[in-house]
Amino acid sequence: MGRGYFLKLCIMKNRSIIVATQGASDIKSEVHLNLWKISKAHFTLDVGIKLFNYFGSNVTAIFVYFPYSLKEGDIVDLGQKLQTDEIVATIFNDDYVGEAGPQNSSIKKYKVRDQDSFDFDLFILGKNDIQIHDVNGIEGTFVTLTLPETRLDGVPAGENLYVRIRLNLDKNAIAHIKHDEGISNDVFQSAFSVNELYDIRLNSMRDIDPKVFQKITNANGFNASLLKLKKAHFFFITSVKDKLSNGNLARMDSRMLETDKWSTYLPTNDSHTYMAYHWKKKNEDDTSFDSFEVFFRTICDNKNIVKIISYILMAVSIGSLGSLVSTVGCGDIINWVAIIVTIVLGLVGFGLSFL
Repeated sequence: MGRGYFLKLCIMKNRSIIVATQGASDIKSEVHLNLWKISKAHFTLDVGIKLFNYFGSNVTAIFVYFPYSLKEGDIVDLGQKLQTDEIVATIFNDDYVGEAGPQNSSIKKYKVRDQDSFDFDLFILGKNDIQIHDVNGIEGTFVTLTLPETRLDGVPAGENLYVRIRLNLDKNAIAHIKHDEGISNDVFQSAFSVNELYDIRLNSMRDIDPKVFQKITNANGFNASLLKLKKAHFFFITSVKDKLSNGNLARMDSRMLETDKWSTYLPTNDSHTYMAYHWKKKNEDDTSFDSFEVFFRTICDNKNIVKIISYILMAVSIGSLGSLVSTVGCGDIINWVAIIVTIVLGLVGFGLSFL
């Protein structure tokens, strides 16, 4: 990491997403985070949460804290996009088949083909099920996801529940997870590319203002309990042109996104080719863990017009200076003025190259 990024982290109090549940403290979970980079200024974040043994438990809601500002309309439910076997099989990379849930419910049940038991019950969040809370004096956004009854006819106790939402991230939100730095070891490349440093954190309490933790857990606040993680997945989806360097100890794999299969789910209608990079964490003994972190960097196209102009000025100045020096005489004032102007232009170009 660069020094500027360290300074930014020191100033920023809240850097982690926090996921908790209301009504139960012992429930285990699996969390999926998908960060989509559609363009330099267009990012979305998908958050999927599976609660194990939800039905029959005392859970009433999922509580999520995001360390950046969100407003109504920035969060949408993705349950409606997960209504076909093909897209669910594509997202979860397995042969899933679905069945309708209880009548008049917003639930669809999914299992891997040829298995007897269902892997999860997908719940479609209605507009009133997603509530955004702003708390005075605390940076960030608190979100409550209201869940279905834990005891429903037609849903056996012990089945798992799954919800998935998408966030549209503005510049402020992007700044919490990404920092741009120039390429210092290659003067020429720095005019055409930039380092993007990404820092993704889930339930990392050391990266949260104590006021946030108190608001989440206190009886006078949201009275929620932090999730215990059995599995955590992070996907970064970006253009194939971006070059990625893994800076994390968590295992990473990658694949090219099959745009035709993902077309109904993508947060964009463009036809670009994307790469999906995947990090995951799971304890070998299947015990739960508290937090999940991923750090990586990419080198991507970013034409710096100022630097390009500076290199042109320096190249022209060096070439012109050589020609002028070879022809100038002691009394040739015009050529001497031209030499001085050329030197000044070269110095200006040299100075601009550091911007």
